[in-house]
Amino acid sequence: MRPPDLTITLDLPPKTSHANARPKGWQGKVFPSSKYAKTAGEIIWGYAAQIGRPQWTSVIIRPKFMLPAVRGGGDNKPMDPDNLISWIKKPIDLLQEHGILANDRDVIYLPPIQMRAPRYVLGQTFKESYLQIDIWQRRDGECPFCGHKENGQPSLVQAACP
Repeated sequence: MRPPDLTITLDLPPKTSHANARPKGWQGKVFPSSKYAKTAGEIIWGYAAQIGRPQWTSVIIRPKFMLPAVRGGGDNKPMDPDNLISWIKKPIDLLQEHGILANDRDVIYLPPIQMRAPRYVLGQTFKESYLQIDIWQRRDGECPFCGHKENGQPSLVQAACP
């Protein structure tokens, strides 16, 4: 598997933007999302300026969620992958807004990776929760994971490389 063309690390989106969130009133959903959009947008803008706003037309994205540790014996089950993908709608829109993606319609999503932050690791500091987005640009006829080609098109046998 080839390394991603770009890896972006952001804070997790606000809980109110999650598909199953039930905020009280419209303000509970709008204000946290607009604050997140501003801070995440500044980070994404920095990445875009660094790589020259490539305007990729077709990409593969794999989100990685480091979720906070569950305290007090709470629910430690993995979250629904479909809801996790919908939870990153705003960061994906920001990738388009800041010129990394030409359009977010041609995005292929790999299943999200979910991890829980450890409660405490002796002598180590870590960010307890974050969202990491790995992005591979799709090149004509090339498998983004192993780089193989077959007559200019990825073979059906190797279509499931990841």
